[in-house]
Amino acid sequence: MNNVMLSLTTAILIMAITPLPSSAREARFASPGIEQQETGFRQEKRLNRLVSLLELTDEQAASIETVNETFSEQINTLRESMKENHEILKTLAKAVPVDINAIQQVADAQGDLYSDLVILKTEKNIAFATILSQYQMEKLEELHATVEEHRNVWQ
Repeated sequence: MNNVMLSLTTAILIMAITPLPSSAREARFASPGIEQQETGFRQEKRLNRLVSLLELTDEQAASIETVNETFSEQINTLRESMKENHEILKTLAKAVPVDINAIQQVADAQGDLYSDLVILKTEKNIAFATILSQYQMEKLEELHATVEEHRNVWQ
C-alpha cells in the first residue's frame, strides 16, 4: 500500500510541477505559427534589452543569439515531450483500475526529461557565461535577483 501511495504521490507531483499552457494561451495561439512568431519576437526583444542593459558588443549579441538558437530547439522538444507525458499521466490517473506500473514508468520518464531540461539550461547558462565579462555577469545576476523579487511578491 505504501508503494501505491508513493507512486501516486510521485505522479501527482510530476503533474503539478510540469508547466502547461493555460486554455487562454492555447486559444490565443490557435493559428499555426503564431506561437513561434511570438516566441521569436520575445527572444529578439529580450536580446535587445540585454544588449542595452549589459552594454553588449555586437559580437557578444551575435554569440548570445547563436547560443539561444542552438539550445532553443532542444529545449522546446523536451518541453513538448513533457507536455505529452503530462497528458498521459492525467489519463492514467483517471483510468479504472489504476495501473500503478504504467504511471510509475511515465513518471520516471517525466523525471528523466526534467533532468535533461535542467542540464540543457545549465549548459546554456555556461555558454552565456563564456560570452559575458565579469562585470556583465554581475549585472545579469542583479537583474535576475530583481526579477525573482518581483515574482515572489505575487506568490
